[in-house]
Amino acid sequence: MIRKAISHDSASIFDDQSWVAKLACEPTTLDRLNGTIDFERFRPLLEAPFRKAKRGKGGRPAFDVVFMFKVLLLQRRHDLSDDVVESQICDRFRACSH
Repeated sequence: MIRKAISHDSASIFDDQSWVAKLACEPTTLDRLNGTIDFERFRPLLEAPFRKAKRGKGGRPAFDVVFMFKVLLLQRRHDLSDDVVESQICDRFRACSH
C-alpha cells in the first residue's frame, strides 16, 4: 500500500482519524500470522538467554521477546531493511496511540 504524504500544513484531525480507522479495519500479515501460529509457545525458549540476576532499575525497558520474534520473522519474509522495519513499527504505534 502506498501512502500519500500529507504535509502538516494541510493535515487535519479527520485525515488522521480516517487513516487510523482504515488501519484498524484491514487485516495485516501479522493478524494472519497470529491466527495461524501460537507465538506464546515460543516465549520460554526466547526468554531463556535473557534470564539473569536483576541489577536494579535503570535503562530503557526491553521490548517483548515475542514481539521482536514476530518482527524478525516478518523482516525476513518480506526482505525488509532494519530502517524500513523501524519506520513501520513507529508508524503502527503512532496509529495505535491515538
